Amino acid sequence: MFPFLKKHNLLFLDHGLKGKLAREGLGLLFLKVVNISFTLTLSILLARILGPDDFGVYAFTISLVMTLAIPIQIGFPQLIVRETSICQTHRNWSLVRGLWHWSTTVTFIYSVLIILIVITILIFQRNSISGQRYITIFWALPLIPIVTMLNIRSASLRGLQRIVISQLPESLLRPGLMIIFVATMYIFRQVMPITSKTIVTSHLCSSLCVLLFATLLLRRSLPIELKDCKSIKYQKKYWLN
Repeated sequence: MFPFLKKHNLLFLDHGLKGKLAREGLGLLFLKVVNISFTLTLSILLARILGPDDFGVYAFTISLVMTLAIPIQIGFPQLIVRETSICQTHRNWSLVRGLWHWSTTVTFIYSVLIILIVITILIFQRNSISGQRYITIFWALPLIPIVTMLNIRSASLRGLQRIVISQLPESLLRPGLMIIFVATMYIFRQVMPITSKTIVTSHLCSSLCVLLFATLLLRRSLPIELKDCKSIKYQKKYWLN
């Protein structure tokens, strides 16, 4: 038994590929467990605080936002991970800067277009949507570009081989902040009633904080060569293909 433990301890201390994979696997497992715990706790809190109707509106709105964010990305996270890793291997830092800048610009433009389309649909369908759901969806629309930008940041970190760090904002920070915000609102519920709109606002604030944190993590994770690189190159046709 002890030789077995010694062998695995040495594996985690190994600075080679096996040690790196072992440490990253353990880190991802830890984050997954924490994320499941936080998500379950948050769901229980929201279900008890909001009640069936408001919780249903909130769940529907968040699901709608996450669904709308999928076509906006059109494979950008996978492209960023692959091309960033390739460019890092070849020390082509100007192409990395071009890829990140181009993908951020394109996804932001797509996000604005989707928001405008949704607003148009909401205006024409105003009479067929309940007031609470209508207001909640409007407040949740800014989440679309935020979620998209967060996925871009996470993909950039993964492309730089920062696998565990890339999962910190989404898996740990966002649900943790949401629990803090919801608990704070519950304490001061006599001052401001808790509705699906206020919970979506909390989700929006926590997502903004997470995006800023992810941006900070990305900047701190940049290789020195990438920080010093001033030139920028594009391969738009290749990336689109």
